[in-house]
Amino acid sequence: ATSAASPAASLATPRGLAALANAKTLAGQGQAESAIRAASQALSQDSGLDEARDLRARLLAELGRWEPALDDLKLLIERRRFDPGLRVRRGQVLLELRRYDRAAEDARIARSGKSPSIAAWVLSAEISLALGEPLAALEHLGRVGPGQKTSPRFRLIRGEAYLANGDLDHAEGALADLVRERPKDGPACLALGRVHLARERRAVAAERFEEGLASGAEYAPLAVALATIYEADGRRPEALERYREALRWDAASVKALEGVARLSESAPVPTPSAAPTPAPVAES
Repeated sequence: ATSAASPAASLATPRGLAALANAKTLAGQGQAESAIRAASQALSQDSGLDEARDLRARLLAELGRWEPALDDLKLLIERRRFDPGLRVRRGQVLLELRRYDRAAEDARIARSGKSPSIAAWVLSAEISLALGEPLAALEHLGRVGPGQKTSPRFRLIRGEAYLANGDLDHAEGALADLVRERPKDGPACLALGRVHLARERRAVAAERFEEGLASGAEYAPLAVALATIYEADGRRPEALERYREALRWDAASVKALEGVARLSESAPVPTPSAAPTPAPVAES
C-alpha cells in the first residue's frame, strides 16, 4: 500500500487525481510499467502529488531501477524529512547501490525515534552484513521486540547473519523453518542452499535450489546458483537452461549473461581425419 496522501493531494487537479487513480488500478493489476507511466502523467499534472510520486518510487524499486527510485524518494524526503518509513525505503535503495555510508545514515535516522520500526533495525543489519560485520548485524537484530521477530525479512536476515558468522546450525534451523512456510521465497531458498554448500553438501544444495524454482520462486540469483552447480558437474545443457531462465527474470544479471555466453560458444569443429591411403594396385 502507498503512504497516505499529502495535503497537496486535496488541491490536485481532477486530471492529476484521475491519472493517479489509474496508476493505482494498474499497479494493483500487476502492470508495473503502465502504472509508472500513469503516475508520471499524474505528476506532470501536479508535481506536488506525493501519493503518485510515492507509488512510482515503489514500482521503480520493485523493478530494480534504483537511480530513478532514489530521485523520487529524495523529493519525498525533502517534504517529509523525518518520516522513518521513507528513510528506510531510501536506505534500502542506497544499499542496493552500495552507497553504504548514506544508507547507514538513513537507517540511523529511521531508528532514532521513540519506537523504531522493525524495518529500521533490519536495514541496519543488512548494511552491517554488506560490510562484512555479521556480529554487528546480529546485534541490530537483537534490538527487535519479541513480538516482531516473526517477520519473514527479519528471519531471512538473521539466518544470513548466522551463516556469515559461521554458525551453521542456527542458520540452517532458522532458514529451513522459513522455507517450509514460504517455499516460493527465492532469497530464503538461496540462503538455505548456501548453508548446505558451506557444509559441503552440494547435492542437497542443488535439491533446495531445484525445489525453490519448482515451487515458483522466480528469483534470478537462485537460478544462477543452480546453474553454477550444474555447470561444475558437467551438465552443460541444464546449466544453460537455468542461466537463460535467470535472464527472463533479470535481463541485467551479469553472472547469467556470462554463463549463457560461456556455454553458448560453438563446440570446436573436429579436425577431419586423414583420408585412408589407397591400397597399392598389384602389377599384372
